[in-house]
Amino acid sequence: MLTFAKIFLVSCCLAAALTPVVRRLCVRVKLLDHPDKSRKIHDHPVPLGGGIVVLTGFLGTLLIMLLMSKSVASELLALPLFTFGFVAAMVGICLLGVCDDRFTIRGRQKLVGQLVVSSCVVGSGLLITDIRVFDLDVELGVMAIPFTLFWMLAAINAMNLIDGMDGLATSVGLVLSVGIAVMAVSTGHRVDAMLAVALAGSLAGFLFYNSPPASMFLGDAGSMLIGLVLGVLSIRSCLKGPATAVMAAPVALLAIPFFDVTMAILRRKLTGRSIYAADRSHFHHYLLQRGFSSRMTVLILGGLSCVMTVSAVLSVYRGNEWLASGAVLIVSALLVISGIFGRSECLLLLQRIKLVSSGLIRFKWEAHTATETCAQLRGEREWGELWETLTVYATSCGLASVRLHLYVPQLNEDFHASWKSGLAASQPHLWTAELPLLAHDVPIGTLAIGGVLSGDQVSISVSEVIQGLKPFEMELAELVQVALQNADDRRIQSRQLNEIGDRSHSLAARVGE
Repeated sequence: MLTFAKIFLVSCCLAAALTPVVRRLCVRVKLLDHPDKSRKIHDHPVPLGGGIVVLTGFLGTLLIMLLMSKSVASELLALPLFTFGFVAAMVGICLLGVCDDRFTIRGRQKLVGQLVVSSCVVGSGLLITDIRVFDLDVELGVMAIPFTLFWMLAAINAMNLIDGMDGLATSVGLVLSVGIAVMAVSTGHRVDAMLAVALAGSLAGFLFYNSPPASMFLGDAGSMLIGLVLGVLSIRSCLKGPATAVMAAPVALLAIPFFDVTMAILRRKLTGRSIYAADRSHFHHYLLQRGFSSRMTVLILGGLSCVMTVSAVLSVYRGNEWLASGAVLIVSALLVISGIFGRSECLLLLQRIKLVSSGLIRFKWEAHTATETCAQLRGEREWGELWETLTVYATSCGLASVRLHLYVPQLNEDFHASWKSGLAASQPHLWTAELPLLAHDVPIGTLAIGGVLSGDQVSISVSEVIQGLKPFEMELAELVQVALQNADDRRIQSRQLNEIGDRSHSLAARVGE
């Protein structure tokens, strides 16, 4: 225990001391996160050097321990190939993240980089050839490498997506790394416990500067680095044999980030968007929308992570996978049923399943029936009347399909609806067009329409349909503008009330004196 305490303290102090230096360097090289009008919720540029701090604190601590303790050095270097590959992967994922933070890499390019980095870990010896699920051993065979790579990519991107507000990914990573250290000790993986404690110390030291309001962000470099390390250590700490992993505990450990990324993929795919498209509909955004402060949101998500971590640790300690699996199912079900997070995505999925299944068993005389889905993913404003106007116009024009997606982060609104004519399935030739929706030069969504080709002059018919959408666009822009103005008025009133309250408290204090 004394060795673990030393590693934590050294790593914590090193990260805390390095942060101001890296912060100044980030400002000088313009490695900054600038606010925008859609997704980012901070109001001024913030340095993005958290990944550099965490990596340097982590590796610096290991180097110090190697030089000062022969016993620790012998344990850490017992598997030199894994150590070298793991360190190379951490440096690689941090460099990838820094490039993305500075120059903005496309989603597919970043995924390829993550795959290369994960391959380094697999090449160093981390390969899951067998998994154990409820005392059932499953040999993966040729799927061993794809399964291991999938696990690594899932962990990296789960932590990357959850990093959306001050201190959140850092706090969750700190909780999970402590849990992994406890699991590793209980299963006899002392080296993995040391690595987890070193990560926990680095995150704790950086958290002094990353807590709300943050003076430095993790950036993609930091969040992906945390995901990589947690993905590797969560598997290694649960190995029963050379390559047999008990999957219940690692899944439970990362359940909250995994749940968030699963809902994000569902939301984006079912609404016709790219899975790389950023939005403000993650778990923490829902909590902020419900009126929780940034600190309370971090505490709630950190508390849920603690619950899942305890279930994972108990599952490993007691040798009972039902403890971890049951916790995952119960927490996920409670979040969805209560409407806290995930209900809209699940309802949208059920609607899609219903449409697909009804299409398979639809009778011949029902072939011309139109289908429609609507989902209020976030927000409380009624968009149904506007959508009804659009579908009526689509029917009158003989359109085959309409898909509307409204995304107005300033109003906490995210609405999706789609409509398909029953005649569309029987038509061999269709045209499609996707139009961006703007309100005073600010993107607020997209409108995708499809129609049946008729005649030779296709461009004329398409342009006529688009021209007929002008009244819809004007009505939408007016509705959004009025809503934004009302929201601004409420914010001004709230600020004025807070100022009056502050003056009242100040005056009362003076009278008391």
